[in-house]
Amino acid sequence: MTTKTASDSTCIGLVNASYAIDGASFIGQTANGMGYWDANEYVLNNLTTHPTGTATYTTGDVISMAVDTTARLVWFRKNGGNWIGTTSGDPAAGTNGFDISALTGALYAAVEEEVSGMVWTANFGATAYAQAVPSGYGNW
Repeated sequence: MTTKTASDSTCIGLVNASYAIDGASFIGQTANGMGYWDANEYVLNNLTTHPTGTATYTTGDVISMAVDTTARLVWFRKNGGNWIGTTSGDPAAGTNGFDISALTGALYAAVEEEVSGMVWTANFGATAYAQAVPSGYGNW
């Protein structure tokens, strides 16, 4: 879970080892990453947008990400709300996650910001989570 503490366009998501950290592209603009973008209310993967139906996130919001590496699916939610912004998204049931099968190889959690000075806090299980973890899921 990650908490945003400044406002501007930012993203939380997944990348693989082929993702270029060069400033030329953003998470989701290539097949090497998928991200939940706050300013646009969608998940972006390989320049394909997937609407989430959730409002943008801002300072103090907690963004949760559930990753199923076997089924190659990911879900996002804001402040403990519905996964992917709809009641049909359920990591525990394996329903309506975003397909990450194009992200081959090892996966890495990633945060991207468009301005400097933003502060994020990531929790991979070292402390208690802000919201309940889906059944069957654990620490990264």
